[in-house]
Amino acid sequence: MGLNYTVFAEPKDFGAPSGDAYFVREMEDSLLVGVMDGLGHGEAAHHAATLAKDYFMTTEIGSFDYLFKGSHQALVGSRGVVASLMYIDTRAKTFMWAGVGNVEGYFGSSEKGCLESLLKTNGALGFNLPPKIMTYTFSYIPGDLFILHTDGFLSQGAVELWEDMPPELTVDTLHNAGFTRQNDDGLFMVGALP
Repeated sequence: MGLNYTVFAEPKDFGAPSGDAYFVREMEDSLLVGVMDGLGHGEAAHHAATLAKDYFMTTEIGSFDYLFKGSHQALVGSRGVVASLMYIDTRAKTFMWAGVGNVEGYFGSSEKGCLESLLKTNGALGFNLPPKIMTYTFSYIPGDLFILHTDGFLSQGAVELWEDMPPELTVDTLHNAGFTRQNDDGLFMVGALP
């Protein structure tokens, strides 16, 4: 099955640990994909993002409410994270999406011919869990694109990449286009749905 994706990540300070993280968890007929941004940057943000990643990679798969509530409990006492998750059902060709905080998500639907911004719920895991997390379900055609990125990148980059590029990214593409911010860690993930 596999997921065709590319990730570009850059810490705020060269050589320092990044507070941004991602994971791809493959199962028999599904995938769980996530991007996390530890609040702030540096070692404490890196620790919080790593805790969240480890939780999502190892916990029993359940509803998004279950996953977000469990990760919130695992992160209490840490700096906290914002995170977005996609659960991709490769057999039904659907994906569910939910986000807590400002990790941006986009769905490039070839059927609709547009890039849709995926809605999120305000909050931060480990710090301020919202009482209700909005979850959305989409149908897709294999090859449709998804983009996830932390606030170390400008959202305009997602729109321009959708218009002009395939899923393969390079460091130079993002830097030369001016989509990175110098004051925070950044992580940008783009992929083709299987």
